[in-house]
Amino acid sequence: MTETAGALEDGVVPSTREGSLRILFICHSRALGGAELYLEQIATRAARVADVQVVCRPDPVLDEWVARLTAAGVRFVRLPLGGVADFQRLRRAVRWASVVHLNLADRVGSYQVVATLACRLERRPLACTYHLARETEDLPMGWFGRRFRALALGAVYGYARRNIALSEEGGRLLPRRAGLDPRRVVQIANGVDAGRFAPVPDAGDRRALRRRLMGPDAPDGVLCCTVARLTAQKGLDVLVEAAAILRGRHGGAPARFVIVGDGELRAALQARIDELDVADTVELAGPWPPDEIPGWLAASDVFVLSSHYEGMSLAAMEAMASGLPLVVTQVSGTAELVPSPDDGRVVRPGDPDGLADALDELIADAGLRRALGRRALANVRRYTWEACFERTLALLREIAIPA
Repeated sequence: MTETAGALEDGVVPSTREGSLRILFICHSRALGGAELYLEQIATRAARVADVQVVCRPDPVLDEWVARLTAAGVRFVRLPLGGVADFQRLRRAVRWASVVHLNLADRVGSYQVVATLACRLERRPLACTYHLARETEDLPMGWFGRRFRALALGAVYGYARRNIALSEEGGRLLPRRAGLDPRRVVQIANGVDAGRFAPVPDAGDRRALRRRLMGPDAPDGVLCCTVARLTAQKGLDVLVEAAAILRGRHGGAPARFVIVGDGELRAALQARIDELDVADTVELAGPWPPDEIPGWLAASDVFVLSSHYEGMSLAAMEAMASGLPLVVTQVSGTAELVPSPDDGRVVRPGDPDGLADALDELIADAGLRRALGRRALANVRRYTWEACFERTLALLREIAIPA
């Protein structure tokens, strides 16, 4: 286990402000995705007005993220929670806090259960943010396992003073799927950084971006971009099949597809690309630093997200701020970003033909792409990180124990 320099022997740094709000954020993820970027936005802002510490795993994939937050004044305790000693250190961190925020990228797992148990034992108020809204019936386990998991997690999260959903559908699902008190459920949408993500209208600048990111052979035609972790959740195999369908319809690739990100399915996706003979159509660009993602979006013409389930996708919101038209699946908060055909295209998850139809329409019509991109840009302006942070901070102050 590694800890931030300057920590006390028990892994907890004392408060630096007299009477300050002490917020402990707990992140259970083993990877860097939208949930962790959300926490970065909230925790770095909170560190300006409160004492902030984060408990997260020691996995090296999180090191760069930890370094960014540390530079912003956030302190860390990194715990695998693999034994009794780790749990005792977690309890001490929880005991330090006046309020605890549990950041949930997935509701299935022991880390969050152990974290909630520590809050119960130390009698510390807990708020949970749920980044995924899923029915219990779609969990990858048998009926008995799903039922047990729903009851167990309902009992665990029932302790939380506030349960934060990112979308309206998530706000409806939380009470229904695990019996959570609807009076404790509040919807607070994600935000987007309009200072980082913006359209690049000049065609020459966009071509230069493509050449820098994709090399001298970067395509001049329509470029469809996906930014996602390469996991089963994102349905990227469906996107590859849709690209193959389009290639078959047109006797060649009507557009290029680039998937920016990394994950455990990279080898399997590349094998599927090779099997369908679309290596000249679909490119796995691999992982890129966060500072490069705005360039990828600005260089593209269409953003596509083929997920089987989502919360409120940060990647989709960033694409909207970049002026891109969206093609997304009918899943939770992401579909809420596209409320009508005037705002983008929504297709059923797991439907490569439907996805190909929606993409075909946008690929063929530059005027439609521009119109939907303008609408996306206008729609996303109501989602700001400042608004998300202010509402979340007010909620944490409301339930915190007195200083």
